[in-house]
Amino acid sequence: MLPGLYPTGKCLEVDAISLMSAHGGTVECYCLMQIIRGAEACTPPVGADAHNVLRQYRQQASISVKAVPDSPGLDGETPVRRMLGVLQAIVSGQQPDMRAVHQLHELIVSGDINSDRNIQEIITQDNDLDSDVGMNLIQLLGGSNDFYGTKRRRSSCTSAASEDSVLSGRLKSAMVSDSLTRLSDASLDEEDSSGELSLPNICTAPIPEVEAVLRTADHWHFDAFKLTEASQGYPLSTLGFWLIQQSRVAKEFKLEPSKLAKFLRRVEDGYNDTPYHSKAHAADVLQSMHTLLTLGGLASRMGDELIMLAGYLSAICHDLDHKGLNNDFLIKTSNPLAIQYNDLSPLENHHLAQSFRLLNRDDCGLFRHLPKDRQVRLRKLMIEMVLGTDMKQHVAIISRFQTTLQVKLHSRMMTTAGCSSAASAESLAVKFEDPSDRCMLLQMALKCADLGHLAAPWPVHQRWVGGLEEELFRQGDNEKQLQMPVSPLMDRFKGGITKSQVGFFDVVAMPLFRSWCAVLTDARPMLRAVEDNRRKWKAYEQSHK
Repeated sequence: MLPGLYPTGKCLEVDAISLMSAHGGTVECYCLMQIIRGAEACTPPVGADAHNVLRQYRQQASISVKAVPDSPGLDGETPVRRMLGVLQAIVSGQQPDMRAVHQLHELIVSGDINSDRNIQEIITQDNDLDSDVGMNLIQLLGGSNDFYGTKRRRSSCTSAASEDSVLSGRLKSAMVSDSLTRLSDASLDEEDSSGELSLPNICTAPIPEVEAVLRTADHWHFDAFKLTEASQGYPLSTLGFWLIQQSRVAKEFKLEPSKLAKFLRRVEDGYNDTPYHSKAHAADVLQSMHTLLTLGGLASRMGDELIMLAGYLSAICHDLDHKGLNNDFLIKTSNPLAIQYNDLSPLENHHLAQSFRLLNRDDCGLFRHLPKDRQVRLRKLMIEMVLGTDMKQHVAIISRFQTTLQVKLHSRMMTTAGCSSAASAESLAVKFEDPSDRCMLLQMALKCADLGHLAAPWPVHQRWVGGLEEELFRQGDNEKQLQMPVSPLMDRFKGGITKSQVGFFDVVAMPLFRSWCAVLTDARPMLRAVEDNRRKWKAYEQSHK
């Protein structure tokens, strides 16, 4: 937890695990051993100066343990983070809460120390959340359906809430019309009568306007709508070809420009004309991924061009053939995709399957010349990244990220406590060598990129939110047509997600971007932009009460 980036309640924790890792285990390992044994008192061994170690850590990380005013964002606390709090109390010479100590002891023994905090607990602790907003967030993140029940228990109310049925039950497939159940895999396999794919005639687009927008692709702020207009409707293939050709990956992997262009165009044609999950959205996510890889320092930390290629391809394909209906709708209506993938991330699995079908075509086979091990690794990375965009996995991914990579980084920080500032800066540029760490970083990177419009200039961000709201309203219209309970914030006659943005930022966005920037601090400009838009939504909500 770097200074000011990840609040826990109202104060910042000192990461005691990093102290334990960095100082040979004398003081801190003793404390941890006492915790596991359930001892009532934890006194460090004679001669060990825990307070001096703590002071060094505070000086190195510039950590303040004072209250942090107005720190938005709910903390998805895991048992590991609670353990850090107990260790902090011990190292600070305070008496720990023994009930918490015994609970942690049971978790360690049972092997559940890395379990996630219950998402419903995170959301329902915020009494300011509108009930529809809370239900929408719980549905989005995969929590329990009983939001109102939890609110009743917390407030000792006894009244029933009729909206409970919105999130429950599965409708029989007989209720679903053909127009809503058909998500055809064949749509991307169609060619013209000559068997050739007509590539976009970029020459007909005004080149100066296209180049002017493309030059902004290396900046934190980007407007994919401008690129869509300038390229005459080909934002994804235009930006994808530009970024890949100018990067190192085109030369490193000997990518044929003609196959790359055909692949990008086929992918772009596979995006449907939906209000949000469109080719413009894919272009926006691709640009956000590009900035995280380059300006954000991810690529330099990896030192592997395959990582950059996986990042680009996953962003390009991550919502391929999205029909503007979410996974919950597909599952409740027994859609063929839900049946095919056994209700497990049906959309994300479909996006991947369509992408790999294209890459297996003769005219789009970009990687057939690569060694088999590289092909396998690239496929694995893409699968992990795109499956991670399912919001049902959000809390689990962030919890693993916090309890592994952040702890490792803090341990590395402690080893530099006595070094010069120049040496410290160099050593803190951690190279992530572990394959599981790299995979986790890429998952988080695509998740941040997928929400990259949260950091866009305010008018651009508002336009994205408006498009998403309309797409959700259309799903609500379909649910009404099928006599289904309308999902929260999807009834166009009751108001949509524009009234839920502060809640979404606090529960989803702020923990995500703060966690990312705690490890890759070069991405702080994106975090500051997200925080700025959150403040604007707060002002908007207050002005519309």
